[in-house]
Amino acid sequence: MVANARKRLISFLTIGGPMENIQPRDLRFSRRELMRGAVAGIGATVAAGLLTGCSPASEQRPTSQSGGITPGSLPKRYSQEEMNRRWAAVRAAMREEKFDGLLVSSRPDGEADIGWLTATGAPYAVMALDGKLLTVGGSGDNLHDGVEAREAPDDKFSEGINAAIKELGLTRGRIGVGYLADIVRLPEGGFNFTTLDRVKRGNPQARFDSAADLLLMVKLPRSAEEIAVLEKATAVSELGLQALMRTAKPGAIHREVWLAVYNAMVSASGEFPTRLSLRSGQEGNTGPRPLEEVMQAGSICNQELSATVLGYGSQVNQSFLIGGPAPADWLSAAQYCIDIFNKMVDWIKPGKPIREGMDYYKAEVEKRGPGYWGVLFHSGGGNDGPRWGPGRPEAANAVLQEGMVFTIKPRIPIKDVTAPAAQFGDAVVVTATGARRLGQRKLEILSLG
Repeated sequence: MVANARKRLISFLTIGGPMENIQPRDLRFSRRELMRGAVAGIGATVAAGLLTGCSPASEQRPTSQSGGITPGSLPKRYSQEEMNRRWAAVRAAMREEKFDGLLVSSRPDGEADIGWLTATGAPYAVMALDGKLLTVGGSGDNLHDGVEAREAPDDKFSEGINAAIKELGLTRGRIGVGYLADIVRLPEGGFNFTTLDRVKRGNPQARFDSAADLLLMVKLPRSAEEIAVLEKATAVSELGLQALMRTAKPGAIHREVWLAVYNAMVSASGEFPTRLSLRSGQEGNTGPRPLEEVMQAGSICNQELSATVLGYGSQVNQSFLIGGPAPADWLSAAQYCIDIFNKMVDWIKPGKPIREGMDYYKAEVEKRGPGYWGVLFHSGGGNDGPRWGPGRPEAANAVLQEGMVFTIKPRIPIKDVTAPAAQFGDAVVVTATGARRLGQRKLEILSLG
């Protein structure tokens, strides 16, 4: 179910500084200092040396470990006003696309469609353009006004869907199907073939077409309530990052570090993380499960941490050095990455084509040298949004709109280091005049352990 325990608040913070401000000093955190670390203060001022034997520099001491975030402190479900807003938005999009009804299913990657439309974990739902919204096969408990539950006899969902289509007067209508085809990162879709085949045969005069694009685009501008939830998810993600920085050190076993991060995020949110992947000496997206490998001194630790609140995830990224000595280009690459993050935040304005932003990013990276052209803007929310980057086709013609939320996560190669690249990322929301960070921590260059 999507309507379960969740969380929090967060603010805007300035990041980093120009490369010429880097001072030649070293920073090492003790375990006790990091145990006290707050989301608002992971880290301290960093240094250009990071050589074995250098004396520690002054530190900014974090103040608290959890920030008071617990499952009990978080919202339990979306408001009735928020659900009414979503239904009005999706019906307006249905009218524009000439859909008489909508058929959506649950998904293994976060229940993005069903959760967003019904705030339930029901297997299926059918919505009429000018009628009811019916869940099929799910519980009838704790539903918002405007949602009604219908049974699926013996879990034969096609029979329940056919009955709902008939009840809503859609047997001759054009019905948009979610998760059918042309899904982001799943071009052939994932809607159950047998279920849809039986629904089509049961409604031979109805027309069924993909509504994937409709369901993708209608969710991108977030409401104030959704943005607040994404701020809470960002805060829990930062707690995971804090746990990572407390436990990562030369000789640490990846499994133990991974589980510490997992426990920190689940204990705070009460929900499974949307994404938890970390590695030292490799890209952060290559460690989505506990491994038996040992973290090595002088390696860079990267991660993709996305906690979940009310079904919404928000990713954070922050490369840091484990022990020493540092790769020769580490400080320069890391600071350049922070500077580009700031430039991308400054670039954001409603109405700008996202493709233009990808071109700008690519040009800025290439001023330093060859770059990596993966994901730059990683959509926050139900794990179904586009992941924009130079040359990527996902919603490539989209334009920035107020309320969009995504993580900006540039990557800068570290010279003479095969992997990983330097990467610093945080979620931002597009405002009427620019962009605002959702995370609290300061993006800094760190050496731990």
